[in-house]
Amino acid sequence: MVIAFISSQIPDEILDTDIVISKATLEFASTGLLVDSVIRVHKLVTIPKYLIKRELGAINADLQREVLLRIDKVFKL
Repeated sequence: MVIAFISSQIPDEILDTDIVISKATLEFASTGLLVDSVIRVHKLVTIPKYLIKRELGAINADLQREVLLRIDKVFKL
């Protein structure tokens, strides 16, 4: 399973491959996050599925599309 890196430490410099998820947005509640966070799409990790203990939350279809667009940008697909 490939997972994008999510951090509550928002960098001073936001890259084109970063997606900031703010508590001020409507979709924030469904994410399961507690604070403003950033999806760092350029930092993908691969882990075995059995290591995933639980689901934190979900992102809506619009944010999923945005993540896929940023992945395309990373790999220049």
